[in-house]
Parts: sequence; structure tokens; C-alpha cells
Amino acid sequence: MGALVDRVVSHAAIGSLNDLLLFVEGTPLESDLEEQVREHFNRADAIGLHARKVLENADPYFVQTALLDRVVQYSNGTRAEFNNFLSNRNANHLVNAQANVDGLLATIIQIPVTTEVHIEALREAAANYHSSISEWTRNLEQRMAALIQEIGGQQGRLAESATEISNQKQRLDTAIAAFQQQFSDAQSTRQTEHTAAEQARATEALKEEEARRTTFEESEKKKERKLFGRCAQGVDPAQRSD
Repeated sequence: MGALVDRVVSHAAIGSLNDLLLFVEGTPLESDLEEQVREHFNRADAIGLHARKVLENADPYFVQTALLDRVVQYSNGTRAEFNNFLSNRNANHLVNAQANVDGLLATIIQIPVTTEVHIEALREAAANYHSSISEWTRNLEQRMAALIQEIGGQQGRLAESATEISNQKQRLDTAIAAFQQQFSDAQSTRQTEHTAAEQARATEALKEEEARRTTFEESEKKKERKLFGRCAQGVDPAQRSD
């Protein structure tokens, strides 16, 4: 193997692509991240597979080492940005990762390959991407079905709670109405008793006043009769009688 061929065959480009593919295919994603990140990983995986296929079938004499250097740069950059996102969940790292993926794609297009090999690489990359998307879609449908079922259960419990609240409100309204009626009846009874007591006191006072007036009148009448009797006997009315 000559030096010109060896500088391409032994280059770190394919190794960096393998590291990227192992990362995106082997990194488990948390459930709350999968929907947001899966498409980014799938695109990086598809383009990484295509790039590796192109390099494996490229003629070393037609490959510039500067392009291979950029393959390493973009592969490592993509993996680093994904790692950073998983560490701090800053969405800007996903944007940066896709920028690196775009750079990798633009670079690999510049490496000449035979038409048949190129088409096969594109076909394989598209098939892998379609498979990943199908799996992601199935997972999403399963999560949606579980979510719909959970929402249905929550709605059922909400309806039960609403019924219980309505029953409690009805019982409370009934208790309040009964309490108000009891208070009204007690107030009416107290008012009736108070009125009757006041009437009884007024009647008793009137009787006592009538008795005093009668007694006074009888006393005055006795005095008048006595006075008239003394006058009839020729006694001076001013003279005190014992």
C-alpha cells in the first residue's frame, strides 16, 4: 500500500463516523426527551451511515485529506453537541448539532464515488432513516394511546368528583334551608311570646290602675257623704271631727 493510499485508508474519518453512529444508535433517551431529540438523532444516523458507505467505497486517489479532516471535525462536533444537550437540555445544542450534520453532508458530497455505489449508499441511508422514523412513530402512537386512556380515566374521576360536589352542595343547601327555617320559627315563637307577655303586663297594669282609681273614687265618695252628713247636722265642716 502506497503512502498516498495509506493516508486515506488509515485516516481517522471512518473511526469518527463509527463513534458518532455508536453514540446516536446506542444512547438511551429519557421519555420526556425522546420526542424532541429522536428526529435529530435519526438524521445524524442516516447521514453518518451514508458518509461511512461513501468513504468505504471511495477511490483513495480521488479523496482529498482536507475533506477527511472535515469529516472528523463535523462527526466529533455533532457528537459533542448531542452530549452537551443531554447534559443541560439547552436546545441550542440541537441546532448546533444539525449544523455539524449539514457540514458533514456537504463535505461527503464532494467525495467522488461510482454512481452505483453512491446510489446504494443513499438507498441504505434512506431505508435506515425510514425505519427509525417508523419506530419513532409507533412509539409516539403507543404513548398517545396510553395518554388518551389516562385522560379518559381522569375524566371519569372528574365526573365522579363533580357528582359528589353536587350532592354535597345539595345536602348543604338543604341543611342551610332547615337551619334558616328553624331560626325563623324560633324567632316567630320568641316574638309571639314577647307580644303575649307585653299584653299580659299591660292588662295587669290596667287592672291595677282601675282598682286604684276605684278605691280612690270610693274614698272620695265616703268623704263627701261624711261631709254632707256633718253639714246636715249643723256642724261646721271646717271643725275637725274625731
